[in-house]
Amino acid sequence: MTRSDVDVTEAIRRSRQDNVVRLLLRAFQVLEARMLESMRALGHAEVRAVHLTLLRNIDLEGTRITDIADRAQLTKQAIGQLAKQCEAAGYVRRLPDPDDGRASILTFTEKGRALISGFSGLLGALDGDLGALVGRHRQRMLRTSLSLLLRDPGAPPPARRPRPRRQGSADPNHPSGDDRP
Repeated sequence: MTRSDVDVTEAIRRSRQDNVVRLLLRAFQVLEARMLESMRALGHAEVRAVHLTLLRNIDLEGTRITDIADRAQLTKQAIGQLAKQCEAAGYVRRLPDPDDGRASILTFTEKGRALISGFSGLLGALDGDLGALVGRHRQRMLRTSLSLLLRDPGAPPPARRPRPRRQGSADPNHPSGDDRP
């Protein structure tokens, strides 16, 4: 391998590890793993990460399997398999769709509602942990940034307006001074 090949390979390796998408995905995986650990401690040992794909896409009033599949970006068959597993574990039940006799609606059982309630409390605790780790200011900035991204992921980013320099910025080379607490 030539020096140029090594440089290119190393550049690709760095870009695959340090890009925002990879960091967001990895952060999601870490938080999801913490959620699953906590759920196991609360007596929900049969719930796996793949089941969360189904459970997070069911509305409290119930949701058609086709809508869950669309939200999760999976096939109806894949969602049907996850539904069978969660149904066997007692978290969801299938009801006939009153508007379409061929379709079914998934709703949470009491056990499923207890699981979702546990998720809600755990999400609050994880949010608090994140604030303690990175600081409340950075946490608010992260929440705002992610909200902007999710508002319209296909839209071009808003035009940046230059911000006036503040005296005493923690990083004089950083144009926005966003690293301040």
